[in-house]
Amino acid sequence: MTIYGIKVSKTGYDVLTTAIVNQTFNSEKNCLKIHSSGSGASTSLSTGGYITITHSLGYSPGFLLYWEVSDNGDWYPTSGQDDTYMVMTESKTNTLVSTIGFAGGGTVDLKIYYYIFIDQGE
Repeated sequence: MTIYGIKVSKTGYDVLTTAIVNQTFNSEKNCLKIHSSGSGASTSLSTGGYITITHSLGYSPGFLLYWEVSDNGDWYPTSGQDDTYMVMTESKTNTLVSTIGFAGGGTVDLKIYYYIFIDQGE
């Protein structure tokens, strides 16, 4: 086991001698690196709509996004649906685009929170 870099072990394990399975971080291994994070909103949607997030990376990055509709307190991961709403998020060359569709009348507000990761996939 090399003695350089940054390593963090689980409680009760010696970071200098423990196997990697008992480490919570090891700088010798690749890990997700955050390019940017933030939030967005689109209000008073009556038939659906979208939120565009610009990242300007020049490739389609990995991302993690959560969404909430009309302050109901239920946050959903990346893309998904419940009985009334459906949100799909697409990673494009310079943007992320979240699109909402919903059944029923009235209007809704869409809120999102996101992380965009910097490393390009292989």
